[in-house]
Amino acid sequence: MSNHAEPNSHSDRITELNIEHAKAAYSNAQDVIKFVDTKTGVMTGVLTITTGIPLAIFHFLISQKSNEAATIFRWLYESGRISTILVCVSAAAMCLGFILGVASLLAATSGLMARRPRTASHEEDSLWKEVGCALLHAFTFERKRRPQSDEAKPPVTCLFPLYPAHRKKEALEKFEKLAKGDYQPADVLQEYALQLESVGNLLETKISRNRKAVHFFEGQILAYMLSSLVSVVLILAYADSRPKKIEWDPRDPGHAIYSLPSLFVVLSNGT
Repeated sequence: MSNHAEPNSHSDRITELNIEHAKAAYSNAQDVIKFVDTKTGVMTGVLTITTGIPLAIFHFLISQKSNEAATIFRWLYESGRISTILVCVSAAAMCLGFILGVASLLAATSGLMARRPRTASHEEDSLWKEVGCALLHAFTFERKRRPQSDEAKPPVTCLFPLYPAHRKKEALEKFEKLAKGDYQPADVLQEYALQLESVGNLLETKISRNRKAVHFFEGQILAYMLSSLVSVVLILAYADSRPKKIEWDPRDPGHAIYSLPSLFVVLSNGT
């Protein structure tokens, strides 16, 4: 009798060992997901600030402080064509930084987006395709539904009880089986294996989006550094200019907007 029970005992110990290992792997994956989401969330907050820098500068140019802005434009006009070129380079770098910041924000928010369980064979859409589909849904008020994918759907599990409405019957069968105590160690191990497959795929998507966001953010920093460097060169090279302050009517809030086109024409035709 003891010789017959020993193999079963050994098999049970192996199963328990695998279940413990699966639990540790699942816990590690969840910890990594939390870590990546925390980093992405912090970066999203920083990006919201840095991406707004060009908008703050533009607001300065069209606000009631445009007396100072007009002085700067006149100073550039009197400094010559080279200064105008440097200003254009600085402005282009600033605009590029804004565009890279928006792209980084899109990648970061895509990484933070909740996703349904999937199998390892699931192919994630590219970032730009995902953004395009989101815009299409927004403009059409979700009237155009995305076609159903032919990819294999992961089985419903008690470990992660998330299921669409049309799979409610399948989910209830699993829950009833668990309530009756019919789950075996092999069933538990199988569910952990399925969940690890899904979580691993989700984690890869989150890390990929986070890396894209970081690369775009690095590009934004470089663009802003270039813009700042050109601005410093411009100030140092033309520090001796004697601009004449342009007088504006402070009672007219729109004076800056009306005058900006003419100022840019003056700059483009500068000496």
